[in-house]
Amino acid sequence: MALTMAQLTTETYKLLNEATNSTLGIVSAGDGTVSAGNESDTTIRGFIGEAVSEICRTCVAFQVSGSLSFSQNTRNVLLSSMVIANNTPANSSMWFVTDAYVGSTRLVHASESSVRANDLNYASTVVATSANITNWYRMDNYSVSLYPYCSNATATAVTIYGYGIPNIANASGTSLSFIPDDLMNQMIPSYAATKLIMKNVDDPTLGNRMFWKNWYNEGRMKLYMQLDAGLRQAGGPYAIPPVIMQQ
Repeated sequence: MALTMAQLTTETYKLLNEATNSTLGIVSAGDGTVSAGNESDTTIRGFIGEAVSEICRTCVAFQVSGSLSFSQNTRNVLLSSMVIANNTPANSSMWFVTDAYVGSTRLVHASESSVRANDLNYASTVVATSANITNWYRMDNYSVSLYPYCSNATATAVTIYGYGIPNIANASGTSLSFIPDDLMNQMIPSYAATKLIMKNVDDPTLGNRMFWKNWYNEGRMKLYMQLDAGLRQAGGPYAIPPVIMQQ
């Protein structure tokens, strides 16, 4: 199943006991009017997109694959350079890489420090063909580096697998299905409702409704604890809990 942006927007209004024509999310043009694209519904859909992104980065392992192209003498490529059209699922984005392949050959993952320890000249070590590339490593979660890298004029295509974020279009008909509908209907409107409250802190009638944030974080922690233990260990994509527990 799936829920649309329109359904999640309506649920957000229901949580706050507001009508669907509420002005809570309106961004004024400064002259008393509301310009196109600044209506409450648009604002809420933007917050829904934020929630999806945060959930996938903290407690839901949304699998993505795609392709990166390493041009001649290129050691490091940003994930933002991924060929989006070849992503699976379509138009999603990746934030954490788990595996890299050149053709059908799986490259061995290594840490940047181990590559450096093995070859002090690793930053300038090149090979003539992509078939001789042996390792990939990450200096952060937003790029992929190869060792050794290739000096061939033909670009090296690297297929990568990892965890990402589904495509989120700010349109009422956009469907979301990355977690079960019941959890989505509980968590995402809670996040959007909290952001609306924060946007309207000058309204004392809304201040007491900040408990929606707790509902959202409780949902994230439940999803986090259901992740495979390997994903939650040190160095894994979800090593840091979404909510820091108080001692």
